[in-house]
Amino acid sequence: MSLWKVKSVESDGDGSQDSGSVVPPSEKFVEHSRRARNVHWRTVDVSPEVFVQVRNNALVDSAARKSADTLPVESEAAAIVSLCDYNFIMGFKAPEDSPLPDPARPEGLMRQHGFLPLGIAFDSELGEDALYVLVRDRQKPNPAPPYLNHNVWSQLNVLVGQHLRKHLHVILLGSGGRVLERAVDFFYYQVEIQQQDIHNTSSAAEPLSVDVQPEDPRQIAQARGWLRNAIDRRASDVHIEPGEGAGRLRLRIDGELIRVQDRIPLGDLVQVITWIKAQARMDIAERRRPQDGGLRLSYSQGSDRRLVDVRVSTIPTIHGQKMVMRLLDPETLRELASQGLHKTIIDPGLHDRFVSALSSRDGVVLVTGPTGSGKTTTLNAALFQTLNLYGDRRNIVTVEDPVEYNVPGVNQIQVNVQAGLTFASALRSILRQDPDIVLVGEIRDPDTASVAIQAALTGHLILATLHTNAALGAVERLQDLGGSSFLIASTVRIFQAQRLIRTLCPNCGTRKPIDSDSLHRKVAAGRLAPYIERIITASGPVFEAAGCGRCENTGFSGRVAVMEMAASSPALISAIERRVPALELVRVAKGDGYRPMVENGIDLLLAGRTSLDEIEAIGLNVSSEGKESARGEF
Repeated sequence: MSLWKVKSVESDGDGSQDSGSVVPPSEKFVEHSRRARNVHWRTVDVSPEVFVQVRNNALVDSAARKSADTLPVESEAAAIVSLCDYNFIMGFKAPEDSPLPDPARPEGLMRQHGFLPLGIAFDSELGEDALYVLVRDRQKPNPAPPYLNHNVWSQLNVLVGQHLRKHLHVILLGSGGRVLERAVDFFYYQVEIQQQDIHNTSSAAEPLSVDVQPEDPRQIAQARGWLRNAIDRRASDVHIEPGEGAGRLRLRIDGELIRVQDRIPLGDLVQVITWIKAQARMDIAERRRPQDGGLRLSYSQGSDRRLVDVRVSTIPTIHGQKMVMRLLDPETLRELASQGLHKTIIDPGLHDRFVSALSSRDGVVLVTGPTGSGKTTTLNAALFQTLNLYGDRRNIVTVEDPVEYNVPGVNQIQVNVQAGLTFASALRSILRQDPDIVLVGEIRDPDTASVAIQAALTGHLILATLHTNAALGAVERLQDLGGSSFLIASTVRIFQAQRLIRTLCPNCGTRKPIDSDSLHRKVAAGRLAPYIERIITASGPVFEAAGCGRCENTGFSGRVAVMEMAASSPALISAIERRVPALELVRVAKGDGYRPMVENGIDLLLAGRTSLDEIEAIGLNVSSEGKESARGEF
């Protein structure tokens, strides 16, 4: 089993030690933590948080010491690198007369003499700073008390002599030299990536090809292959996840996560994540805090050549960094530009209502739904629709978090909370820019809600999203955010809610119609029971998902939005002003043509576009009377 042992060695006041090939342990080693204990743990379990404990002479959880698993060299080395203080190590300078090819890079000394400084930290027990250094244990198993080679001390004194205060904490790596050498390799591999990124900004700005290059190391070739595979399979997200002893790769396709690869060595995972972070202009030395970045991919497949924008996010987990990449295919943008709202709203009646609301000179158009329901795509389609309607005759400004698609002809603003640029503050500034149409990525607080309503009252058309489960649930949500019922009623032109459902794969060789008896039992036992008569008596068959190689054997390919929409009317305005109960709002809206989302879903079911299970799975909540509540609750 690979163990680290934490020891402390005292130096003389001038930062020097006695000469000799070996520092006698009886004279120069002093054990801290009550002078009597060693700290042991598996290196793969060493997270930055654990290192903080070790730096303060704390014992690691005893359960971690009981495991006797042998860890791969790559995993141990990756764990070691995760503890290094990047800026501290990069501050080292080798002697000018050093025989190394590049004296400014002392990794040769580290490899030759078997050490790796981790960093400086405050020792709470000693009340002062201490230098922590990882040293290769050159002794045989079960040795006498460990020693510090004089050559190691000499090189440390040259490199970090100014940091050698009274105490030096030595961490002996008992698994041999291979692990330490690989750790040094990993560290300087990351250095090369970051320096290449910093000093070659012109190439970093170029799209990153997903084609494997001849000079690519194995891990980089693997990363390019993952990205190409994700684009080929129409994935919206790529999940690179560390686990205990190994990692895995998953893709989100049509809203469902699909496992692609397991048992990925942690060493490979660290290098892939580091490389992608460098390409995304992220800080590769920062592993303890979440980060966000972005890059652009170049993809070619036969005559299909296009660029794919990628939004990159990392978070620290107990096993290491987890990375998620959101793939933003510009093909979607081109379809939105050419088709407008026809791309997202397939029901002709709902389409006409939404376009009518966009034709207003003022007011609020609200698109609601949970995260991942396609609200942003619908609003981007609305932007293209307004561009098609008005061309250059309207000043359109957006404030988004994040800006996912770059829409030509639209002034787009990215929220930056750290700089004080919030939805509300950006919206106030936008109103001084003579806007005609303003898109607010999300109304999430009373301040933003108030400014948006006031902007609508002063002659601006506001497009915004809100997190509610049903269209008319937006009324209560805006009231909860401090909105006046009178102002809500007089400004909101349309309340729209949506979900995304998967559509049946058109490439499956055969379709599986459900027989009438099975259909009757299935509908009667589910949430769609109030609509059983309409489904059972439909002229066409209801299909189940079949499955083929083209659709990952799921039976589905692509997604479409199911919607409900309540347009402003005198009756609805009056009901909102009187603050009638939610179900009463639904009844009033139905009198003006409102149809619950479930009915739009059943339209798609009976048209052969989706399956009964898919309608049930998205949680279209229907009461026993066949009426959805305004909150969307069952």
